[in-house]
Amino acid sequence: MENLEQFNHQLPAKFKELCEFITLNGFRVGVIGGTTRDFILTSKISNDIDCEIRPIVLEDFNKWPILYDKIKENFNSFEDLPFNILRIKLGEFSVEISLPRLEEYDGTLGHSNFEAEFIPDIDYKKGFDRRDLTINSIMFEFSGKEWTLIDPLGGVKDLKDKTIRNSSSSFFFDPVRFLRTIRFALNLKFEIHPSTLTLLENINLDGLTSHYLKTELIKSKRPLYMLKRIHDLRSEALDGIYLQVENKMIIQYDKFFEGDLENHLRQAAFLSVDIRSKILDKLNMTNKALISSITIQKSWKSLAKDSFETESFKLLLEIIEKLESFNISDEKLVFLLDYFELDFSLDEFNRFQKVKYELSENDKKIDRNLYRFLILQKRLKELL
Repeated sequence: MENLEQFNHQLPAKFKELCEFITLNGFRVGVIGGTTRDFILTSKISNDIDCEIRPIVLEDFNKWPILYDKIKENFNSFEDLPFNILRIKLGEFSVEISLPRLEEYDGTLGHSNFEAEFIPDIDYKKGFDRRDLTINSIMFEFSGKEWTLIDPLGGVKDLKDKTIRNSSSSFFFDPVRFLRTIRFALNLKFEIHPSTLTLLENINLDGLTSHYLKTELIKSKRPLYMLKRIHDLRSEALDGIYLQVENKMIIQYDKFFEGDLENHLRQAAFLSVDIRSKILDKLNMTNKALISSITIQKSWKSLAKDSFETESFKLLLEIIEKLESFNISDEKLVFLLDYFELDFSLDEFNRFQKVKYELSENDKKIDRNLYRFLILQKRLKELL
């Protein structure tokens, strides 16, 4: 599984050049994190490469500022990041170089609530303990001749066993790791280790902001199902949003996610408008402007008989989704109905929202957009 010759063969030439440059200047290069994890799982190299460098000779540790300057001189596209991290662009590859460090938490909860201490020849296990999960704590290290595997926390075994396990007790101080653990479990289809599951059930989530929730959902291949898992583990993380939806329906909907989280959530028709609105509000997405400069020149009754392919109906569908997703006052709703030139009174629109509709099992198997069209058309016909 850990075919390091194949790993070396797949590395981009520019990155190999960087590794040679670093070792010639007295430091070993350790590739760690998602790059090694994904290579073990897929035998492919990702475009984001995280590296830790250690001095070959202990006394050379104080030479790392000189090395950093040399790297900047020889590799032009660079960026200085917090915690002495240097990011370099090598074509389509992004490389981050850092020093091994210990992290001393200050007792508060958060994603950067620690002081970093950089140590030259830190014990690998101690150094890796600061990382979130064992599967992200596997290193391939290059000292000038060949690559060797460094795996003090048993990350390779956890990959083989398809297990998500935290690296150390420091996991407990960062509430974002609650989200990351769920995301990795879903994306990789791994089981969460019982001890880590206990941590997830008890970790303090006070520092968990909507920013991190949104970021992790976007990274997830299954954002809707991730919300369901968060709800099942810790419903308070979603401010008590009631999300008891059949797993089958959520799993079926996952395949439609294409990177636009807001549209993905708005189009989850099996969730009530109220629930979708609350989720979007939790993610700070409900303050986006409504559609502008769109007017519908047809009556609702004519649109109820319109064709699925027409541009008017697509625009109407978009407008209605916006109007139903926002918790707005009657006064504002009247204004918006008039703004979009829709011949619907406030009373008619409120009755339209309450219309019950059902589709046959055959209807549910059709194209997603046609499915949404049929729902809307049936609602209009039933009301008008």
